[in-house]
Amino acid sequence: MAGSFSESTILVMGCSALEGTQDIASAFLDKGANFFVGWDSSVSIIHTDTSTVAFVQLLSTGKSVPEATAQAGGFDPVYGARLHYLD
Repeated sequence: MAGSFSESTILVMGCSALEGTQDIASAFLDKGANFFVGWDSSVSIIHTDTSTVAFVQLLSTGKSVPEATAQAGGFDPVYGARLHYLD
């Protein structure tokens, strides 16, 4: 991966970004990102869409990434995935 992500927050809407090994998250953090946010298992489309909108809205009102992650990423009612972050 080329470039850097200085002081960025990386949000991955797709399934399982933080399931098992966390190589993708570590690669972004190693390139300077402050946070990597993603799901811990499979997630339904409607849940990831609504949670992503809520997450961005919470950030825009001044919530921190940990606060926004906790408030926006409740359990997916279909698969049980939960939004998490690494820093």
